[in-house]
Amino acid sequence: MDFFTTHFLSSEYYNSNSNASIQGQLSSSYEGALSDAVKQLADYVGFIYSEQPGVSLDDAKAVVEAISAGQFQLTGLQSSAQSKTGPVDGNLIQDPDPTVLVNGVSISIKDMLGGLDTESWKDAGKNGQWHTREFYTSAHEPHGYDPDWANPPKANEAPTASVLHFNATETQSTYDAAHVISNGAVDGHTPFMSLLEGASDPDGDVLTTSGYKFFDEAHNEIAQPGYITIDGNGNLVIDQNSRELDDLKEGVHLNLSVEYNIDDGHGHAISNTAFIDIVGTADIYKASGSDYVEQEHLRSDSDNGGGNLNGNVLSIVFDEAQNGGFDFTVTKATLTATETGLTGNEKITISDGTTIEFGGGAINLDASTTTKPVPLLDGALNDNKVDYNVGFNGQTDPTDSVTVGVKYDYDYWHWA
Repeated sequence: MDFFTTHFLSSEYYNSNSNASIQGQLSSSYEGALSDAVKQLADYVGFIYSEQPGVSLDDAKAVVEAISAGQFQLTGLQSSAQSKTGPVDGNLIQDPDPTVLVNGVSISIKDMLGGLDTESWKDAGKNGQWHTREFYTSAHEPHGYDPDWANPPKANEAPTASVLHFNATETQSTYDAAHVISNGAVDGHTPFMSLLEGASDPDGDVLTTSGYKFFDEAHNEIAQPGYITIDGNGNLVIDQNSRELDDLKEGVHLNLSVEYNIDDGHGHAISNTAFIDIVGTADIYKASGSDYVEQEHLRSDSDNGGGNLNGNVLSIVFDEAQNGGFDFTVTKATLTATETGLTGNEKITISDGTTIEFGGGAINLDASTTTKPVPLLDGALNDNKVDYNVGFNGQTDPTDSVTVGVKYDYDYWHWA
C-alpha cells in the first residue's frame, strides 16, 4: 500500500503559503502518514518483533496491542544530504531505517517498507544549498509473514494413562470319571480388560499399544503366558479355562504384570503397566512324579542250605497321596539288581515271584556283572508292588548281598 504521495513540493502535503519550512512540513507530513500506516499495519510490526531471538509470543502480541492504540513513536524516518551544486542522487544516500519505539523496545520496520523515493529543494538564501531527503512511500508484508503468526497451531501433546489393575477368576473345570474335561472351551474374560482403559490424548489422537513385556510377581521377565492374548485393539483377553491354570489352587492368587507402550501416532509414546490378578478355584489337574524304593538281601538271611530267599515283596508308595493326590498311574518302571561282595564263581539270581512282572528270564549277577536293570512289564505295578525271589549259590559268603530297587514314574490327579 502507498501511504505517502511522492513529489512532495507539488503535493497535498506541502503548503507554499505556510510559514513552516519545507523541511519541517516534509517531516511532519511524512511522520503523520507513516504513523497512520504503522497503526493500520500493527500486525506486521508484531510479526517482525516475534521473529527476533528470545521474544515471546505474548510480548509480540502486546506490541500489536500498543501500536493499535497509538502508543508508539517513530525514529529514523529519513536520510538526508546537502549539496551546493544540485540535488543529490538517492543512490548516494544511505537508506533510512525507520524504527518503532513501543513498550520499551525498538523495532526496525525497514523490512515492511518499500517505494524508496527522494525529495530535493534549494533554500532561499544567497548562498543557498540543495537539500535532499530520502524516505519510503509504501508498505508491504514482511518477509516470511504468516497471517496466523499470533495464533500458531497448538503443539501436539503426549497421551496420558494410569496404572491398570485387572482381576479374573479361573473357571472351575469339570471332569468325568475318566478325568476327561467336560467344559474345555475357551472362557475369554474381556470386560474392562482394554489396555487403553483410562488413557486419553489431549489432541484426540487415535491411541495404539505395543511392546508388551510380561513379569511375574517378583518382576522377573517371563514369556507371554499361553492363556493371555492381546488383540490389535489393545484388548487383553485371559482364557480363564486354560489348562495352564488348572493347578492354581482354590483361593490362591496368581499375580502378573504387563508393561507396554501407548503411542499417539504423532511421535509421542508413553509406557504403562497393567497388573493382573487371577484367583484359583477348586478343580483338578493332572501332574506327574517319580520315586525309588529298594531292599537289601544278605546270604546270611537264608535259613536253608540252598541260599534261597523266596516271596520277597517291594512295595511302592506315592507321597502325593498324603497331600490330596489320587488316581495314580505308573507310566514307566525299572527294576535294578546290584550285588556286593561276589568273587570267583559266586552268583546271585533274581527271578519273578508268583507273578511275571519283569519277564525275559532271571537276572544273573556275578563278579563281572555286578548290576543289571530290566524294565517292568506294563501293569506290573498296578497292585503297587513287585514280588520276586532271590537265590544265592552254594559258594556265596554270608556277607554277600544284593540290593533290589525299583524306579518308577507316574501320573496322578490332584484337586486344586
